[in-house]
Amino acid sequence: MLIIFLFIILYLITVSVYIIVISPFIVLVPFRKNRLYFIKKNININSILNSLNYTIYHFYTNDGYKLHSILLKANNPKCTIIYLHGISDSMYSHINFMKNFVDSGFNVFLYDARAHGESEGLFCTYGSKEKYDVINAIQFLKANELIDDNTIIVLYGTSLGGAVALQAASLHSQIKFCVIESAFSDLKSIFIDYRSHGIFSITKFFGFLIDKRIENIGGFHIYDVVPKESIKKFNGLVLYIHGSDDDRVNIKYMYENIKNTKNYQKYIVNNGKHNDIRSLGGDNYIKFILSFTDNICRKE
Repeated sequence: MLIIFLFIILYLITVSVYIIVISPFIVLVPFRKNRLYFIKKNININSILNSLNYTIYHFYTNDGYKLHSILLKANNPKCTIIYLHGISDSMYSHINFMKNFVDSGFNVFLYDARAHGESEGLFCTYGSKEKYDVINAIQFLKANELIDDNTIIVLYGTSLGGAVALQAASLHSQIKFCVIESAFSDLKSIFIDYRSHGIFSITKFFGFLIDKRIENIGGFHIYDVVPKESIKKFNGLVLYIHGSDDDRVNIKYMYENIKNTKNYQKYIVNNGKHNDIRSLGGDNYIKFILSFTDNICRKE
């Protein structure tokens, strides 16, 4: 009986520690892909940038965090793309891909999201605060005369970055359209999905308690992070891109976003999962997005 009692006590202590400490911080504190990460992976960031005309900048969020950013400059730019990366990622992961847009005549502004890469910040809030960071980025570009009142702004977001773009799109009049790769439609549903698979399945029984801890620590409300509701207010065009077999953000979430979008196109990568749609799509994928972006900028 004593052994059983001790086992129960140990179990309760383990569960409590997981709920109170471990699980919330897994969600709130992403892995950082900083410069050290790329050095360890033998990825030379400078060699990636050598063929580009660029300037490194910093700008600040409303709550005082310094965000690390870079502007890739095109000759006679048609418009400016603001690129938003995904969870536990970095702007440097996407410079090679965004070079396609620079070569096609677009300025591209990328930055490490709060609590990511080289940027400051303690917690990721999945768009609750990040959507306002997008507006801070636009204000910074204007204040430094890198764009003006007539510049067309495109939000290009991947995964979490796509969800942030959907939440930010209606907050500034110069944002005319969005390119959204593999974004979720509401945060609560994604949390439920993740708690239904693998080792995280043990947490689904304590979801309510864990969510409350996440909200208290992170300073935001999970039920307020609903990209499919935010995009209702946007009058511009949205290009939705998703893998048909996305293993992290089910394609059904793209269709939930589409239902609330006034003007949209969609591009589905057959057999695509969450992290391979660009490689599977290949040149045709890039050409489609470039053509889409170019046509919309010319119309505007």
